[in-house]
Formats: sequence, C-alpha cells, structure tokens
Amino acid sequence: MIRAVIFDMNGVIVDDEHVHEHAFREVLEKHGAKLGHEEYLVFFGGRTDADGFRSFMEKHRLSLSLQSLLKEKADLYLDLFYKENRPFPGVIEAIKSLKKRFRLALASSATRREIDLVLKSYELEQYFELVLSAEDVKKGKPDPEPYRKTAEFLKIPPSDCAVIEDSRNGVLSAKAAGTRCIGITTSHDASDLREADVIIGNFRELTPELLLHMS
Repeated sequence: MIRAVIFDMNGVIVDDEHVHEHAFREVLEKHGAKLGHEEYLVFFGGRTDADGFRSFMEKHRLSLSLQSLLKEKADLYLDLFYKENRPFPGVIEAIKSLKKRFRLALASSATRREIDLVLKSYELEQYFELVLSAEDVKKGKPDPEPYRKTAEFLKIPPSDCAVIEDSRNGVLSAKAAGTRCIGITTSHDASDLREADVIIGNFRELTPELLLHMS
C-alpha cells in the first residue's frame, strides 16, 4: 500500500528546466564551450550539477575547475530564478491534497540552497517532512541512492513509496530503488518516461485515488 509520496523538484514542482539550461549554457559559453538543447538533456537532465559538469567535461576533454563551474552556475541560477520562476499549474493544490492522506518527502538533484529557495518562494516548507538534496548523497540519479535513502529516512519500505518524476534519469533512479513511479510529462515526452508505472500529463491526474490504485 502506498504510504508516502516522494516528489522530485525541478521540472515537477517548479517549471525551471529552461532556467537551468540557460544557466548551464551561459557558464559553459563563458569558458569557450557550446551546449545545445539535446546535450543539455543528455548531460544535465535529472542529474546533479556536479555529475553533469563532470560528464560534459569528460566528453569534450575540457580541463576546467569543477568548483568554479558549480559556483558560477549556482549564482546565475539564483539570479534567473527571481525573474523566471513559476510553479507548474495545479502542483501546489496537489501537494496540499495529498498531504491529507500520505506522508510527503522531496528528493532532488538540486542543491540545498536552491531547494530552500523554491520551497520558501511557494510556501511549501511545512508540507514535506523530509527533504533530500544533492549534498545528501554520494551518487545522484539515475543511481537508486536518492530514493532508497529517502525511503530509509522515512522508515517505509520503498515498495510503499510512490515517486513523482519528470526525467528518465529520475524514473530509473526510482525504479532501481524499488519504489513505484509516476512519470509526468511536464518537461519530457512520455517516451522518455516509459519505465514509469504510470504516466500522467498534468497534476489534475495526480489524485489519492490514483495512488491507492497503484497499491
């Protein structure tokens, strides 16, 4: 039986994938590297910033300071967030509704600084009893560690947790951790989420009845 719902954040709660892409592209261009949309999805979609930069630099044989890149990107993201951030339609209402029936947690590839900014901006801090960030894991998505660790902290078997994800790396992480997974097509096509147990198109479809039916 589903007892807990674990949300991803970027591309699920906050419509900011374009903000992240803009920030990554601008930082890399500053250092003489080009980042196209497809490469952004491959190297950075659903992954921690550190994992994305490492993979990108390895692929393109770049020798840059990872810590400098991370700081530049984080600072630029925060500047852009205040100008361009918005929650997905219906997500705040869905969170409030689900909180009445399930325990809620958040497991994101974002930094703690970014997570705190989003939750505070949307006044959602009180709805999540546990928040796991990129700094809390050794291996990011698609490794199962983020969702496995979240279930452990909740003291709930992974099979009793439902994860809400928008990226293939996130879906793979959730399934490898042994959780149920609902893919939502907010930022990726349904074909990218095909390993999910259920795929929905918007938050009106994310109901307690859907989750109970998955049990």
